[in-house]
Amino acid sequence: MAAYALKGEDELPPEAVEAEHSALNDIMQRGTGGHEGSAAGAAALAKLKVQDDDSLELARTLTEKLTTHYAIVAVAFPDDRGRISLTLERTVIPTLQISDGDSRATAWLKGVARIMLGARPVALQIPIAAAGTAQSYHLIVQSEEGLYLAQQDCPGIDVFLKKGASSPAASSIAPPYYRFRRRLGQTYAHFYTRFFPEHTASNAPPKLRVLFFETPPGSTFRALVAAIASTVLVWAVGIGISRGDVTDLGTDAPAVLLAFPAIAAAWLGFDRPTRRLLEGTFASRSSLALTAAISVLASALFILHRSRVPLPNIRKYLDFTVLLVDRPSWALLILVALGNTLLISYFYVVRAWTFMQLASRQTARESDANRTTQGG
Repeated sequence: MAAYALKGEDELPPEAVEAEHSALNDIMQRGTGGHEGSAAGAAALAKLKVQDDDSLELARTLTEKLTTHYAIVAVAFPDDRGRISLTLERTVIPTLQISDGDSRATAWLKGVARIMLGARPVALQIPIAAAGTAQSYHLIVQSEEGLYLAQQDCPGIDVFLKKGASSPAASSIAPPYYRFRRRLGQTYAHFYTRFFPEHTASNAPPKLRVLFFETPPGSTFRALVAAIASTVLVWAVGIGISRGDVTDLGTDAPAVLLAFPAIAAAWLGFDRPTRRLLEGTFASRSSLALTAAISVLASALFILHRSRVPLPNIRKYLDFTVLLVDRPSWALLILVALGNTLLISYFYVVRAWTFMQLASRQTARESDANRTTQGG
């Protein structure tokens, strides 16, 4: 009616009534005609010849929005300054990515091993399309206790803002702007933007990507303790066997002691599952599994020697000494145990140092990643 400059008692032309019915039909069947919904109604409105093009564009845009979006109606009361605050709660279910977007076979195998060991990295991708519905938008991602923010970014946001700033619907008040809270090491991520453009079919909105790591000591320290215990026990029993006949030790205690790290590894890392996001890192789970395997093999090897079961003589193929242990089978176990201990020690030291650097680093206001995208 406004586009045709008609009064209340006037009637719309037949072509306008037909276009209106087409638009209402698309709105009522929102999204059922295809993934992006039907555009026949909006296209029919755009072809009309009217006196007020701005009113027609408003009707066309409204039809397009209601055809592809849900309309949420809320009763809001402004405060003394005329401001309205609305809160929208949304549940986001992370998508399981085996290889984290890496097409290499090694990345896929690592992802499969991570799933089999029950190690789940806390990496989230969160849509920020809702930022285009408000002048000022804050997104806070709060992790659970025992995790800290290690990485945060929003791939493609600069390209998206440049396209949005050059569109006819761009805000004339100020150009788009966004920033992250640059400090890492805390339990949350904070993303802020204002005058964020609305997305279109040709300009898909980006997603915020955050990665949380385990706060030391965590499961990596527990894996380190189990690895050290296994290495020390295997080395001690190996020295005892190298110094004399294994049958003359006079006790079966070594068999029990050698099995202890395996029990500790199961208790420390593979106990009853909880409702936590992070049950253990890939490094800690792998180290605990290797510790358990080393302990079981050492205990079985000791029992076989103790019971005088004839074993293959590998000394003619492998004859070397490791830390005063001259039995090849025990020397091999010690090498594997030492490698496991050194590797998990490296991971623990690096991650603990990284966390200390991130948590203690001082950041000034001017160090924030402030980016302003100019139109054109």
